[in-house]
Amino acid sequence: MEQTILVKSQGNKIDREFRMMVTYDTVQQTYRVWRFETLPPIASETKLRTEGSDIILEMQVPPLKEGGQTEIIYNRYSMVSKDKMKIVSEVRSLDGKVVEAIGISNATRIK
Repeated sequence: MEQTILVKSQGNKIDREFRMMVTYDTVQQTYRVWRFETLPPIASETKLRTEGSDIILEMQVPPLKEGGQTEIIYNRYSMVSKDKMKIVSEVRSLDGKVVEAIGISNATRIK
């Protein structure tokens, strides 16, 4: 799986880019996640798992706000049709409770 997200600032100008590639390691039987972004990297632990046909990507990040707590950036990828994917993005606490709903993205396969 490969993903590119272009983040727009006010004025609809693209000011950041985030890329991710996921592969499956058949020897260790685990997913490998590579993340590339234009902001300084955040030390994080990224895990990928499946639930049914959905892919769940969870990235544990240190506090992003002063006085904040460690959180999980959660993304759930669901195929809604052969060429359409829905991505639900949330910030969660370490015990799995939704702290903030970031949004829902819809993607179309490029042919």
